[in-house]
Amino acid sequence: MIWALTAPIALPDEAKRLNDLLDAGLDILVLRKPDGSCEQLLEQLDTRHYRKILLAGLPEIAARLGLLGVHMSEARRQALPGGLQKPRGLYGSTAIHSDRAIPLLSQYWDSLLLSPVFDSISKPGYKAGSFRLTGNHYAKLVALGGINAETAPLAKSIGFDGVALMGALWENVGASLQTFERIKQAWRNT
Repeated sequence: MIWALTAPIALPDEAKRLNDLLDAGLDILVLRKPDGSCEQLLEQLDTRHYRKILLAGLPEIAARLGLLGVHMSEARRQALPGGLQKPRGLYGSTAIHSDRAIPLLSQYWDSLLLSPVFDSISKPGYKAGSFRLTGNHYAKLVALGGINAETAPLAKSIGFDGVALMGALWENVGASLQTFERIKQAWRNT
C-alpha cells in the first residue's frame, strides 16, 4: 500500500501531478494544505479519485464530498473529544511518533502513520526514530519519513503495511511520477 502526502505549499501543475499519481496506482492521497487551499485543489482533481483521498483535519468536508476519509495530525487527534476516536462514518488515519501509541490507537483508527521511520527527506535534521512493531494491532501501519526506492523495501521487511511518500516525491517535482514508479516497483517486488 503506497500513500502520498501533498506538499505543504502549492506546486506547479499540482492537480495534474496528483491525478497522474492516482492514475498510476497511488493507493491513498493525504491532501493537506496549511494555507487552507484544500477545497480549491480538490475541485481540480478527478472525482473518480475521491475514494482514494483523505482530507487532513476536515471531516465535515470529507463526508460532504464523498472522500475516503480524514487524516488527523497528532495535535488535531489529541484535540478531539476524548483524544482517541476517529470521526464516525469515515476512514480515519492519524499520525503517531511513538510505537507505544500503536496498541491503544489501533483500536480506534484504520491506519496509523508512524514517523520518522528513516531520516526525513523533506525536513533536514529530522532523524529516524527507533520503533518496534508487533503483530498486536488492528490498524494498518504506514511508514512515513525518509521513504524512497531504497528504504521502502526495508519498511516492508520491518513489518509496515504501507509507506507514505512526501519528500521523495516533491524534492524534484518534475520527476514525481518517475520517482513514484520506482518506489512502487521496489515496494511490490519485496
